[in-house]
Amino acid sequence: MSSSQKVEIQLLGQKISLKASESDPVLVKEIVELVSSKVKSAEKRSKGGIASQILLLALLEIAEEYVKAKHRTIHFKREVGEKSENLNQVLVGIMEGDNSEYSGQS
Repeated sequence: MSSSQKVEIQLLGQKISLKASESDPVLVKEIVELVSSKVKSAEKRSKGGIASQILLLALLEIAEEYVKAKHRTIHFKREVGEKSENLNQVLVGIMEGDNSEYSGQS
């Protein structure tokens, strides 16, 4: 059973208290640091932008990173699946005694 923890963060000069649904404090800390870093970066880029614009920029950057990571994960899983299937075929061939291709014999 997961328990929530109370977290205080400061974004754009405002203190925000929230309950984190994740019980792992290391993960919560990493999430808070990521969000804070993205907000600070967006704040520097927007130069005098209003808070909602800054937060939107940070949100879009996080979303972009998430989507790219998701695509890399899908590609990686597809590659691993193909390689696993190829390896499985090689192993089946070896187990069935058709290993001439792999023992250097032709």
